[in-house]
Amino acid sequence: MIMKTPQPDLALQRLRMLNDFDDELIERLVDRVTAYTRQEHQNLAGIAEEIQTISPNDDMDKAWLTALLDDDRHFLATTDQLVYEFAIRALCKKIDITLKRALSAFCPDIPGSLAKFDKLQKSLRKQGIEIEQLPNFYALHELRCLDHAIRQGGTVGKKLAAFAGWQKDDELQNLDAAYARLAPGCASFIKEFVEALVVKLQEAPGVDENSADEPVDAAQSGEARP
Repeated sequence: MIMKTPQPDLALQRLRMLNDFDDELIERLVDRVTAYTRQEHQNLAGIAEEIQTISPNDDMDKAWLTALLDDDRHFLATTDQLVYEFAIRALCKKIDITLKRALSAFCPDIPGSLAKFDKLQKSLRKQGIEIEQLPNFYALHELRCLDHAIRQGGTVGKKLAAFAGWQKDDELQNLDAAYARLAPGCASFIKEFVEALVVKLQEAPGVDENSADEPVDAAQSGEARP
């Protein structure tokens, strides 16, 4: 049986406000960093051409400059990888916060945390919600496994290897493509999850099914608009 919130109509309004999930801020930060590294790669290419014009009599200077250039290239390659590690971790964190906010509106007794996802699934199952049946559940599940692999040293673990395209014990590669592939599915999962909570809450006695479609002031709802 669904646990009633003190104000079920208000809970529906709060849930609806979480329906528009996006990662625009994360993408903006990533775009800024990648624009910088792209420009720096171009600058280094110009420097490499200049080094090639150094006189053969200055081999020592040429070798020294080439070594410095290689260091700079390695730094930029590392930055390209790190920015998408950040994006994946930031997306997981935003999803985690959104799940907690949604569950606090639906049923505060349910622990909403990606870190305790199995417990979350069991608690929701008791409320009649099978989140693994949501169409984009596995996008979130893969993202969680990828986030875990990043935190554990950057190699593919057993759980992540269960998804296509990942090989156990390999170093994580192509995180930009993984982020671009998983982020839209995760945003869709949040919408599906919120809608599942709304449907279940509307089944509770005494809840006005039309209340979720009425406008609500963010200050009254207790939720700050993004």
